[in-house]
Amino acid sequence: MSARRSGGWRVTPPFGDAGPGSVDIALDEFGLTQWSGEPALVWQTPLSELHELEVRVGRTLTLRARVGPVRYSWSQTRRPEHDELIETVRSLGGHVERARRGVPVMALSVALVMVAASLAAIATSFTTSSVDVTHVANAANVTSNDLPVGWYGAPSSLLATLNGAPGSVVTSSTQAPKLTGVWKGIWSTLTNDYQRCRGVSAATDRLYGKAGVQPAYQVTGKVYASMAFGGSEIGSVSQYYTSNQSVTNDVAQYSDPRFGRCFAATQAQQLVAFVGQSAAGASKPVASTNYVPITLPGAWRSGGVAAVHLPSGFGNFHLVAVLIAAGHEEVTVTALVKQWPAAEPVVQAAVAAVIARIGHGAKVVTA
Repeated sequence: MSARRSGGWRVTPPFGDAGPGSVDIALDEFGLTQWSGEPALVWQTPLSELHELEVRVGRTLTLRARVGPVRYSWSQTRRPEHDELIETVRSLGGHVERARRGVPVMALSVALVMVAASLAAIATSFTTSSVDVTHVANAANVTSNDLPVGWYGAPSSLLATLNGAPGSVVTSSTQAPKLTGVWKGIWSTLTNDYQRCRGVSAATDRLYGKAGVQPAYQVTGKVYASMAFGGSEIGSVSQYYTSNQSVTNDVAQYSDPRFGRCFAATQAQQLVAFVGQSAAGASKPVASTNYVPITLPGAWRSGGVAAVHLPSGFGNFHLVAVLIAAGHEEVTVTALVKQWPAAEPVVQAAVAAVIARIGHGAKVVTA
Protein backbone atom coordinates (compact mmCIF):
# COMPACT_ATOMS: atom_id res chain seq x y z
CA MET A 1 0.00 0.00 0.00
CA SER A 2 1.20 3.51 -0.69
CA ALA A 3 1.26 6.45 1.72
CA ARG A 4 0.00 9.83 0.57
CA ARG A 5 1.23 12.83 2.52
CA SER A 6 -1.74 14.76 3.88
CA GLY A 7 -1.50 18.28 5.31
CA GLY A 8 -3.46 20.52 7.67
CA TRP A 9 -3.78 18.21 10.68
CA ARG A 10 -3.96 19.26 14.33
CA VAL A 11 -2.37 16.88 16.81
CA THR A 12 -3.11 16.62 20.56
CA PRO A 13 -1.23 16.29 22.78
CA PRO A 14 1.85 17.64 20.92
CA PHE A 15 3.67 14.82 19.13
CA GLY A 16 7.45 15.05 18.84
CA ASP A 17 8.45 18.69 18.51
CA ALA A 18 5.20 19.77 16.86
CA GLY A 19 4.23 23.27 17.93
CA PRO A 20 0.81 24.92 17.87
CA GLY A 21 0.56 24.88 14.04
CA SER A 22 -0.70 22.17 11.72
CA VAL A 23 1.26 19.07 10.71
CA ASP A 24 1.42 16.74 7.71
CA ILE A 25 1.05 12.99 8.17
CA ALA A 26 1.26 9.80 6.13
CA LEU A 27 0.30 6.27 7.16
CA ASP A 28 1.31 3.00 5.51
CA GLU A 29 2.29 -0.58 6.33
CA PHE A 30 5.61 0.65 7.72
CA GLY A 31 4.19 3.16 10.21
CA LEU A 32 3.24 6.81 10.69
CA THR A 33 5.31 9.74 9.42
CA GLN A 34 4.71 13.31 10.65
CA TRP A 35 6.16 16.55 9.30
CA SER A 36 5.99 19.80 11.26
CA GLY A 37 7.51 23.27 11.10
CA GLU A 38 9.67 25.03 8.51
CA PRO A 39 12.15 23.62 7.73
CA ALA A 40 10.21 20.46 8.44
CA LEU A 41 11.05 18.17 11.35
CA VAL A 42 10.20 14.58 10.46
CA TRP A 43 9.09 11.99 13.02
CA GLN A 44 8.66 8.37 11.97
CA THR A 45 6.94 5.85 14.22
CA PRO A 46 7.10 2.16 13.22
CA LEU A 47 3.80 0.35 12.86
CA SER A 48 4.81 -1.95 15.72
CA GLU A 49 4.79 1.09 18.05
CA LEU A 50 1.28 2.23 17.00
CA HIS A 51 -1.29 0.65 19.28
CA GLU A 52 -5.11 0.92 19.33
CA LEU A 53 -5.13 2.45 15.85
CA GLU A 54 -8.52 3.85 14.86
CA VAL A 55 -10.17 6.54 12.77
CA ARG A 56 -13.44 8.33 13.49
CA VAL A 57 -15.29 9.51 10.40
CA GLY A 58 -17.69 12.46 10.55
CA ARG A 59 -17.58 16.11 9.57
CA THR A 60 -14.20 15.97 11.27
CA LEU A 61 -11.87 13.07 10.58
CA THR A 62 -9.89 11.97 13.63
CA LEU A 63 -7.02 9.49 13.54
CA ARG A 64 -6.02 8.07 16.93
CA ALA A 65 -3.20 5.84 18.11
CA ARG A 66 -1.36 5.11 21.33
CA VAL A 67 2.42 5.44 21.28
CA GLY A 68 3.90 4.22 24.55
CA PRO A 69 1.64 5.47 27.38
CA VAL A 70 0.21 8.42 25.43
CA ARG A 71 -2.86 8.37 23.18
CA TYR A 72 -2.56 10.87 20.31
CA SER A 73 -5.26 12.34 18.05
CA TRP A 74 -4.77 13.91 14.62
CA SER A 75 -7.87 15.70 13.31
CA GLN A 76 -9.08 17.96 10.52
CA THR A 77 -12.19 18.68 8.46
CA ARG A 78 -13.25 15.65 6.40
CA ARG A 79 -12.17 15.71 2.74
CA PRO A 80 -12.69 13.21 -0.15
CA GLU A 81 -8.97 12.35 -0.29
CA HIS A 82 -9.22 10.98 3.25
CA ASP A 83 -10.87 7.83 1.86
CA GLU A 84 -7.43 6.40 1.20
CA LEU A 85 -6.36 6.98 4.81
CA ILE A 86 -9.56 5.36 6.10
CA GLU A 87 -8.94 2.26 3.98
CA THR A 88 -5.31 2.16 5.13
CA VAL A 89 -6.42 2.11 8.78
CA ARG A 90 -8.86 -0.70 8.00
CA SER A 91 -6.25 -2.73 6.08
CA LEU A 92 -3.82 -2.41 8.99
CA GLY A 93 -6.37 -3.94 11.35
CA GLY A 94 -7.45 -0.63 12.87
CA HIS A 95 -10.97 0.32 13.89
CA VAL A 96 -13.14 2.57 11.70
CA GLU A 97 -15.95 4.36 13.51
CA ARG A 98 -18.69 6.34 11.79
CA ALA A 99 -19.96 9.33 13.79
CA ARG A 100 -23.63 9.27 14.77
CA ARG A 101 -25.84 11.87 13.20
CA GLY A 102 -27.44 14.55 15.30
CA VAL A 103 -24.70 14.92 17.92
CA PRO A 104 -25.04 18.52 19.20
CA VAL A 105 -21.47 19.63 18.45
CA MET A 106 -22.69 23.16 17.74
CA ALA A 107 -24.28 23.46 21.19
CA LEU A 108 -21.01 22.41 22.81
CA SER A 109 -19.02 24.96 20.81
CA VAL A 110 -21.43 27.76 21.69
CA ALA A 111 -21.30 26.85 25.39
CA LEU A 112 -17.51 26.91 25.39
CA VAL A 113 -17.40 30.30 23.68
CA MET A 114 -19.94 31.75 26.13
CA VAL A 115 -17.99 30.56 29.14
CA ALA A 116 -14.64 31.68 27.77
CA ALA A 117 -16.08 35.16 27.29
CA SER A 118 -17.63 35.51 30.74
CA LEU A 119 -16.18 33.05 33.25
CA ALA A 120 -16.20 35.66 36.00
CA ALA A 121 -19.89 36.35 35.48
CA ILE A 122 -20.70 32.64 35.56
CA ALA A 123 -18.71 32.17 38.75
CA THR A 124 -20.58 34.92 40.56
CA SER A 125 -24.14 34.81 39.25
CA PHE A 126 -24.37 31.29 37.80
CA THR A 127 -27.26 32.08 35.49
CA THR A 128 -25.92 29.56 32.93
CA SER A 129 -28.00 26.39 32.77
CA SER A 130 -26.65 23.19 34.29
CA VAL A 131 -26.59 21.66 30.77
CA ASP A 132 -24.18 24.36 29.55
CA VAL A 133 -21.99 23.94 32.63
CA THR A 134 -21.87 20.19 32.10
CA HIS A 135 -20.72 20.71 28.52
CA VAL A 136 -17.98 23.04 29.70
CA ALA A 137 -16.74 20.58 32.29
CA ASN A 138 -16.73 17.74 29.78
CA ALA A 139 -14.11 19.69 27.86
CA ALA A 140 -11.84 19.01 30.85
CA ASN A 141 -13.19 15.66 32.05
CA VAL A 142 -12.16 12.30 30.64
CA THR A 143 -14.10 11.41 27.47
CA SER A 144 -14.43 8.28 25.34
CA ASN A 145 -11.98 9.83 22.86
CA ASP A 146 -9.23 9.51 25.49
CA LEU A 147 -9.71 5.76 25.86
CA PRO A 148 -9.02 2.68 23.72
CA VAL A 149 -11.65 1.03 21.55
CA GLY A 150 -14.05 -1.06 23.62
CA TRP A 151 -14.53 1.32 26.57
CA TYR A 152 -18.15 2.44 26.98
CA GLY A 153 -20.20 4.82 29.09
CA ALA A 154 -21.27 2.77 32.10
CA PRO A 155 -25.00 3.02 32.97
CA SER A 156 -24.07 2.16 36.57
CA SER A 157 -20.69 1.94 38.24
CA LEU A 158 -18.80 1.69 41.49
CA LEU A 159 -16.90 4.91 40.76
CA ALA A 160 -20.18 6.84 40.63
CA THR A 161 -20.47 5.96 44.32
CA LEU A 162 -17.22 7.85 44.87
CA ASN A 163 -17.38 10.65 42.27
CA GLY A 164 -21.11 11.35 42.31
CA ALA A 165 -23.71 10.93 39.59
CA PRO A 166 -22.32 11.63 36.09
CA GLY A 167 -23.40 15.08 34.94
CA SER A 168 -24.14 16.34 38.45
CA VAL A 169 -23.28 19.99 39.05
CA VAL A 170 -22.28 21.69 42.31
CA THR A 171 -21.88 25.46 42.35
CA SER A 172 -20.39 27.89 44.84
CA SER A 173 -23.92 28.61 46.08
CA THR A 174 -24.80 24.96 46.68
CA GLN A 175 -25.45 24.26 50.33
CA ALA A 176 -23.78 21.08 51.52
CA PRO A 177 -26.17 18.77 53.38
CA LYS A 178 -25.61 18.44 57.12
CA LEU A 179 -23.95 15.12 57.87
CA THR A 180 -25.59 12.94 60.49
CA GLY A 181 -25.37 9.39 61.71
CA VAL A 182 -23.14 7.00 59.77
CA TRP A 183 -22.19 9.65 57.19
CA LYS A 184 -20.89 11.99 59.87
CA GLY A 185 -18.77 9.15 61.23
CA ILE A 186 -17.38 8.33 57.78
CA TRP A 187 -16.42 11.95 57.11
CA SER A 188 -14.79 12.36 60.51
CA THR A 189 -12.68 9.23 60.00
CA LEU A 190 -11.60 10.22 56.48
CA THR A 191 -10.56 13.74 57.39
CA ASN A 192 -8.69 12.65 60.50
CA ASP A 193 -6.83 9.89 58.66
CA TYR A 194 -5.85 12.18 55.77
CA GLN A 195 -4.65 14.98 58.04
CA ARG A 196 -2.65 12.55 60.14
CA CYS A 197 -1.13 10.98 57.00
CA ARG A 198 -0.21 14.40 55.58
CA GLY A 199 0.84 15.99 58.85
CA VAL A 200 -1.54 18.97 58.56
CA SER A 201 -4.10 20.33 60.98
CA ALA A 202 -7.82 20.71 60.33
CA ALA A 203 -7.29 24.48 60.32
CA THR A 204 -4.65 24.42 57.56
CA ASP A 205 -5.84 21.45 55.48
CA ARG A 206 -6.99 22.66 52.02
CA LEU A 207 -8.43 19.31 50.88
CA TYR A 208 -10.86 18.41 53.68
CA GLY A 209 -10.21 21.06 56.33
CA LYS A 210 -11.18 24.66 57.06
CA ALA A 211 -8.56 26.17 54.74
CA GLY A 212 -10.20 24.67 51.65
CA VAL A 213 -11.87 26.96 49.09
CA GLN A 214 -15.09 25.87 47.39
CA PRO A 215 -14.87 25.97 43.57
CA ALA A 216 -17.17 28.18 41.53
CA TYR A 217 -18.46 24.99 39.96
CA GLN A 218 -17.78 21.28 40.04
CA VAL A 219 -19.06 18.82 37.44
CA THR A 220 -18.83 15.05 37.50
CA GLY A 221 -17.92 13.41 34.20
CA LYS A 222 -19.09 10.09 32.84
CA VAL A 223 -17.69 6.83 34.10
CA TYR A 224 -16.34 4.52 31.39
CA ALA A 225 -16.01 0.78 31.79
CA SER A 226 -14.29 -2.13 30.07
CA MET A 227 -13.75 -5.83 30.62
CA ALA A 228 -10.04 -5.21 30.09
CA PHE A 229 -7.63 -5.86 32.98
CA GLY A 230 -10.12 -8.09 34.76
CA GLY A 231 -12.82 -5.39 34.74
CA SER A 232 -12.08 -1.67 34.91
CA GLU A 233 -13.70 1.74 35.37
CA ILE A 234 -12.35 5.26 34.88
CA GLY A 235 -13.93 8.67 35.47
CA SER A 236 -13.18 12.22 36.53
CA VAL A 237 -14.47 15.29 38.36
CA SER A 238 -13.57 18.82 37.20
CA GLN A 239 -13.54 22.00 39.29
CA TYR A 240 -13.28 25.61 38.19
CA TYR A 241 -12.07 28.31 40.64
CA THR A 242 -12.77 32.01 40.18
CA SER A 243 -9.21 32.86 41.21
CA ASN A 244 -6.23 30.89 39.96
CA GLN A 245 -4.55 31.83 43.24
CA SER A 246 -6.77 29.24 44.92
CA VAL A 247 -5.36 26.59 42.58
CA THR A 248 -1.80 27.80 43.14
CA ASN A 249 -2.30 27.62 46.93
CA ASP A 250 -3.72 24.10 46.64
CA VAL A 251 -0.76 22.94 44.57
CA ALA A 252 1.70 24.47 47.03
CA GLN A 253 0.23 22.32 49.81
CA TYR A 254 -0.38 19.20 47.70
CA SER A 255 3.24 19.17 46.44
CA ASP A 256 4.20 17.49 49.71
CA PRO A 257 5.70 14.06 48.79
CA ARG A 258 3.12 12.31 50.97
CA PHE A 259 0.12 13.77 49.16
CA GLY A 260 -0.36 11.13 46.44
CA ARG A 261 -0.51 8.08 48.69
CA CYS A 262 -2.55 9.89 51.36
CA PHE A 263 -5.05 11.13 48.79
CA ALA A 264 -5.44 7.67 47.21
CA ALA A 265 -5.85 6.00 50.61
CA THR A 266 -8.61 8.42 51.61
CA GLN A 267 -10.40 7.91 48.29
CA ALA A 268 -10.20 4.15 48.77
CA GLN A 269 -11.53 4.35 52.35
CA GLN A 270 -14.36 6.54 51.14
CA LEU A 271 -15.29 4.08 48.39
CA VAL A 272 -15.29 1.12 50.78
CA ALA A 273 -17.45 3.02 53.27
CA PHE A 274 -19.92 4.21 50.62
CA VAL A 275 -20.29 0.81 48.96
CA GLY A 276 -20.80 -0.88 52.33
CA GLN A 277 -22.65 2.13 53.82
CA SER A 278 -20.70 1.63 57.01
CA ALA A 279 -18.34 3.86 58.96
CA ALA A 280 -16.34 0.71 59.82
CA GLY A 281 -15.21 0.52 56.19
CA ALA A 282 -13.64 3.97 56.40
CA SER A 283 -11.58 3.00 59.42
CA LYS A 284 -9.89 -0.03 57.85
CA PRO A 285 -6.19 0.59 57.04
CA VAL A 286 -5.44 0.91 53.32
CA ALA A 287 -2.08 0.14 51.74
CA SER A 288 -1.21 2.91 49.27
CA THR A 289 1.81 4.18 47.34
CA ASN A 290 2.65 7.31 45.41
CA TYR A 291 2.04 7.15 41.68
CA VAL A 292 3.82 9.55 39.32
CA PRO A 293 1.69 10.04 36.19
CA ILE A 294 3.03 11.03 32.81
CA THR A 295 4.96 14.31 32.68
CA LEU A 296 3.73 16.84 30.12
CA PRO A 297 4.20 20.63 30.09
CA GLY A 298 1.39 22.93 31.15
CA ALA A 299 0.02 21.36 34.32
CA TRP A 300 0.91 20.04 37.76
CA ARG A 301 -0.12 16.49 38.66
CA SER A 302 0.24 14.06 41.54
CA GLY A 303 -1.31 10.70 42.31
CA GLY A 304 -1.42 7.50 44.28
CA VAL A 305 -2.56 3.88 44.07
CA ALA A 306 -4.38 2.08 46.86
CA ALA A 307 -5.20 -1.60 47.24
CA VAL A 308 -8.86 -1.91 48.18
CA HIS A 309 -11.23 -4.74 49.06
CA LEU A 310 -14.83 -3.81 48.33
CA PRO A 311 -17.65 -5.42 50.32
CA SER A 312 -20.83 -7.02 48.97
CA GLY A 313 -18.88 -9.54 46.90
CA PHE A 314 -17.13 -7.05 44.59
CA GLY A 315 -13.67 -8.25 45.63
CA ASN A 316 -10.18 -6.80 45.33
CA PHE A 317 -9.27 -3.76 43.22
CA HIS A 318 -6.63 -1.09 42.83
CA LEU A 319 -7.91 2.48 43.08
CA VAL A 320 -5.81 5.01 41.16
CA ALA A 321 -6.35 8.69 42.01
CA VAL A 322 -4.61 11.51 40.11
CA LEU A 323 -5.09 15.23 40.72
CA ILE A 324 -4.24 17.59 37.83
CA ALA A 325 -4.12 21.39 38.14
CA ALA A 326 -3.55 24.29 35.75
CA GLY A 327 -4.76 27.89 35.65
CA HIS A 328 -8.25 28.04 37.19
CA GLU A 329 -8.96 24.29 36.99
CA GLU A 330 -8.41 21.14 38.99
CA VAL A 331 -9.41 17.71 37.66
CA THR A 332 -9.36 14.46 39.62
CA VAL A 333 -9.05 11.32 37.49
CA THR A 334 -9.92 8.06 39.24
CA ALA A 335 -9.64 4.51 37.96
CA LEU A 336 -10.77 1.26 39.54
CA VAL A 337 -8.97 -1.76 38.07
CA LYS A 338 -8.42 -5.40 38.94
CA GLN A 339 -4.98 -5.60 37.34
CA TRP A 340 -2.32 -3.00 38.09
CA PRO A 341 0.12 -1.95 36.65
CA ALA A 342 -1.23 -3.69 33.53
CA ALA A 343 -3.89 -0.97 33.24
CA GLU A 344 -1.37 1.87 33.60
CA PRO A 345 -1.21 2.77 29.85
CA VAL A 346 -4.95 3.54 29.85
CA VAL A 347 -4.65 5.76 32.93
CA GLN A 348 -1.59 7.48 31.49
CA ALA A 349 -3.42 8.24 28.23
CA ALA A 350 -6.43 9.69 30.06
CA VAL A 351 -4.22 11.86 32.27
CA ALA A 352 -2.24 13.05 29.24
CA ALA A 353 -5.47 14.03 27.47
CA VAL A 354 -6.71 16.05 30.45
CA ILE A 355 -3.35 17.79 30.77
CA ALA A 356 -3.42 18.65 27.08
CA ARG A 357 -6.86 20.23 27.47
CA ILE A 358 -6.56 22.24 30.68
CA GLY A 359 -2.84 22.96 30.34
CA HIS A 360 -3.01 24.30 26.77
CA GLY A 361 -1.94 27.91 26.86
CA ALA A 362 -2.18 28.01 30.65
CA LYS A 363 0.49 29.17 33.03
CA VAL A 364 2.22 26.16 34.53
CA VAL A 365 1.22 25.85 38.16
CA THR A 366 4.09 24.85 40.42
CA ALA A 367 4.69 24.73 44.13
